[in-house]
Amino acid sequence: MGLPLDLFSKVKKKILDSKNVLLCINTSASFDTQISGLALIIYLKDHKKKLSVFFNGELSSKMEGFYSAYEFDRITELKPLNYVITIDHKAGNIEKVSYDDKDGKFSLFITPSESDSEFDFTNVAYDKSGGQYDLIITLGVRSLSWLGNIYEKNKSIFDNEKIININNLSGNQDYGNYKLVDTDKSVAETVYRLLQQNSTESSSTIVQLLLMGLMDKFQLLRMTDYKISTVETMMSFVRAGGDIKRAVDEVYFNKDFKGFSLVQRVFNNLKIDKKSKICWSGVTTFDIKQCGIGKKDILLDGRVVFNISNNFNLAFVLYEVEEDEVWGEVDSNNENIDVKKLFNVMNAVGDEKRVKFIIKGKSLAQVETEILEFIKSKLHLEEINPEVNITSNAVSANIPESSSGSQNAQNNGSIETGQANADSINESSSYNADKPEGLTNGDNISKNRTTPINRNSDSLVIPPPVNSI
Repeated sequence: MGLPLDLFSKVKKKILDSKNVLLCINTSASFDTQISGLALIIYLKDHKKKLSVFFNGELSSKMEGFYSAYEFDRITELKPLNYVITIDHKAGNIEKVSYDDKDGKFSLFITPSESDSEFDFTNVAYDKSGGQYDLIITLGVRSLSWLGNIYEKNKSIFDNEKIININNLSGNQDYGNYKLVDTDKSVAETVYRLLQQNSTESSSTIVQLLLMGLMDKFQLLRMTDYKISTVETMMSFVRAGGDIKRAVDEVYFNKDFKGFSLVQRVFNNLKIDKKSKICWSGVTTFDIKQCGIGKKDILLDGRVVFNISNNFNLAFVLYEVEEDEVWGEVDSNNENIDVKKLFNVMNAVGDEKRVKFIIKGKSLAQVETEILEFIKSKLHLEEINPEVNITSNAVSANIPESSSGSQNAQNNGSIETGQANADSINESSSYNADKPEGLTNGDNISKNRTTPINRNSDSLVIPPPVNSI
């Protein structure tokens, strides 16, 4: 059904009537969400709003490159505009309060009632509250707690009446009187519809940024459940001057040498199991440091870079971004395997074709072993053994024995989504072993194309890297 038209009209009026705006952006959200945030910044600045922008984490190097091209006020905390003196007078009554301001000195006079001759100064508390914003916009934020201290220390200013909540996340969202939440569409589509409300045009810069967000949602046109309205929105972008080729290049192919070096290491560590129809790779913290990049440079947006053969049902890649913290993404090439359902126990976010997740408290080796064991049990596979490690020397790879996986399963690490403050899971969570959640009734995972994969490393062609990093 989508969001009602009158809601967009109300939100657009709320924005135009505002003067002092706080924009809060979740840096763990999708590329689509974050680039739409930049489009909103430009729109608000064009309309002469006093704007403060808060990021709840560090931007990736790539996203920082987009944002740094524009000037705006970044804040890490709210400057106190009010200092509050609170008097607890439950034990007695206060008859009168007055003040005097002379010679640069402010005096507050508290007169207790006649029955309370003594005043207890320990009942006086001092505090401060944040800025006076008449509008707060959140992007990619399911819960205000995701904003961290800026919310915890200034709850009084986060009044539902003045909050516009924009995202495409599923789940309960208990804040904001104005909720532009549509799980079926990209955030770019929602923002574009909002900005175009009762208007005829947006700036070419805004259009191009939102087109990039839409291209991120399309996942190089691999997305299968997009709406006709999404295609119509894309054509609206093009008619407004948007450049599709440039948008695709910016989202998926525009990498520096450091990013390309990481892609090369992912390919060097590639392992395959033709019998189980699974391919995977993992890079360690050492690999990542050798490439000269950091945690903030790795983006889990885009298809798994080596997923270039439909002979494989599943492809996954793991990045050990820090000791005991692993980021992963999984692609499904089989229409009968829904990875969103399959990896739901890991709080993975995404759709039936691809998901991403973060696992904390475990090493890369532990995560690799446990994911292979997990896939084997869910899809009823006898064993998963890599037949080849595709490197220039075609070195054979060895995976830790399944007994290691059993031992590692006792590790008390937590599995979290890429969103801030995600709940950790109970690793003993039960599932139906008789019917894998990610499979359709009556389907067999072996139903797939049978074109053989070329394992000759000399003829292996590495495609242009997509936005996995």
